[in-house]
Amino acid sequence: MDPGVGLGRASLTPRARRSGQDLASLHERGKNVGIAMLRSSTLATVLLAGLLPGCHDAPTLPPGPSSGPADTRAPGPEELDDTLDHATVVRVVGNEIRIDDELVAQARPAAAPGGLDEELRATYVLAPLRKALREAGRSAATVVVLAPEAPLGHLRAVLTSAAGPVRVLLDRDPARAALTTTHALPRVQLAGPETEPPPELAIELPDDRPVGAVEALAVPTAEAPTLVLATDFAPCVVPPAGMRCIAGSGAAEHPTFYIDEADVTLAQYEACREAGACRGLGGRKHRAPASVSTSPEAPARLGLDPERAQAYCAWAGKRVATPSEQATAGLAHETEALRCATEHPFLTRFPPRILEAPRSPLALPEPPTPEELAIFTRVVDDPVQDKKICGAKVRASWHPSQLDGGRSEPGCRDPFTYLTTNEPRGYVWHAYIRDIGGAYVGIGSDQSYAFIAVARSRWAWVMDYDPRVVQNHLRLRAFILASPTPADFVALFAPEGKRRALAILDEAYADDPRLGILRWGYVATREDLHPYFVAQRKPSRRQRMAGKPMGWLRDPEAYRYIRTMFEQGRIAIKAGDLLMDGAMQQMGAAAHELGVPVRIYYTSNAPTAWGGQITPAYRRNVLALPFDVESLVLQTTDGGGSLLQKTKWHHNVQWGRLVHERLEQPGYDDVWKLLEGRIPGDDQALTVLGLPSG
Repeated sequence: MDPGVGLGRASLTPRARRSGQDLASLHERGKNVGIAMLRSSTLATVLLAGLLPGCHDAPTLPPGPSSGPADTRAPGPEELDDTLDHATVVRVVGNEIRIDDELVAQARPAAAPGGLDEELRATYVLAPLRKALREAGRSAATVVVLAPEAPLGHLRAVLTSAAGPVRVLLDRDPARAALTTTHALPRVQLAGPETEPPPELAIELPDDRPVGAVEALAVPTAEAPTLVLATDFAPCVVPPAGMRCIAGSGAAEHPTFYIDEADVTLAQYEACREAGACRGLGGRKHRAPASVSTSPEAPARLGLDPERAQAYCAWAGKRVATPSEQATAGLAHETEALRCATEHPFLTRFPPRILEAPRSPLALPEPPTPEELAIFTRVVDDPVQDKKICGAKVRASWHPSQLDGGRSEPGCRDPFTYLTTNEPRGYVWHAYIRDIGGAYVGIGSDQSYAFIAVARSRWAWVMDYDPRVVQNHLRLRAFILASPTPADFVALFAPEGKRRALAILDEAYADDPRLGILRWGYVATREDLHPYFVAQRKPSRRQRMAGKPMGWLRDPEAYRYIRTMFEQGRIAIKAGDLLMDGAMQQMGAAAHELGVPVRIYYTSNAPTAWGGQITPAYRRNVLALPFDVESLVLQTTDGGGSLLQKTKWHHNVQWGRLVHERLEQPGYDDVWKLLEGRIPGDDQALTVLGLPSG
């Protein structure tokens, strides 16, 4: 496991009783280094701020080389020479990190000792140091030499970058070759929150505290508890402009977060209003009294207006700071001024980085191996036939415009069948998903093929809970495989193509018990589908004006990609219900086994259509999808009229990791809460949410 740092807080459980004398000694040592100690009925526990990552394979600081009690004396010359001869020696001199007197990395500042890894997670790891240690290759053991006054952040950087056991030696002058006055930290282990067995005495120290503070806590007796440097929180990284980092603390029970250094000004709020993301401050309720300054640099009076405060902070790429965060940052509880905060060490304002750094084009995939196909095709259909169409009694509670259909319920499905998409503006997602690769999971009709072709998805599960939609996809697959060009495909729905189309179905599904219903469905829908597919071959006026032509039948290369995917068995048509345990969780497991992240999860408007409830099964289904830093959730919502949007459908693109983070919290129990914080995108039909900025 790569020792990055998670955001969650873990509990560390004492495992043995200690005498009152031991506890008193430790308490006195804690006072000497300025550490608060918390007593329990079994053991004193010291809780300080973020050290090491939560990994089972976190490096450790073992006792001395002997198998007996820890030796606190300075090692003799022969013992030290033997240690140095069989290990890689890392010297931390000031902010320089050296191996064999060669500068390999620069330590980060103690106030911001973390950096962002490829997954945009805060980590202490220094990539150049990790690479140098791997290339050294002399021993799995590493010795780090640093001054007692060096900040703990420097030590953690070395410890998390090392691949094997680490021994820490302190020296007033770590740059010199002779270490005659060096001594080791006794009886100290380094571990994350999942360490087994649980630690005897967990300590948490700020990154800017000196390494000598750990030595001061060590008790040089065989009966003393082992000190475990616990890591419950992410390290601070260099904060976004105008913000400061508040390191996580177990004692204060808060994770690492970032908060504005100054109140939001009227000028800043006005910029949000001009961008169309915030409403004005007009009206009696929001007009400042004569005694309040209206200078552009004066604070915006938003403390009593949560809706406007949330809109501004979202537009700024943050969220509203909680009262607890404001108190932790030393701000007044009761104020009409606004401070924004974020738990991420980056902003999420528009434009996102994926628009500023387009991805490299992806070629056609190579044919998969038999083993890969076996994993991919392992997914079993959900029993969607068990979910009946919503009856008249259920529909009586719906809006009059939906009495005949247009929505659903968690326990029954929409009376309408959607064999064609009624979301004509899907092209607004083009720039976000282009060449994103990975796996695709989506519902609905043939719009999925347009998304798959633009994304160049490597694997795709196209699913729906309506059996008639699934059957239509099965027919489309057979027709695509039998049609070299888009024109050939569309011709199968013309009157003169009927006989050939039925022959294709007979051949493709000769041994399939569904052949009869597939033939009947083609005959019943051909006349409606033919003009639809003819229109799909022509770019719409809106697309031409937007300069975003997209469509699997409009672009011969896109059609070729979909046909190749079907030929290679990389597209699976599945009966799947978003609200049912089964197929979707199996898709996530298969993607994980294939080593491919799900890069696109497309919901259409299904979650809002069933009422927006986040059911336990839906939560499990989405959390089962292996998202990575590039994963996106594409969703449409009907109505709302927010963010000055004038189109029927709101097309939203949301960072997949943010969806997972919210679903892991019990408070997010409906889709509207999952969508809180949307901001305007680059089209009047598009909003974005949580996408990391450039």
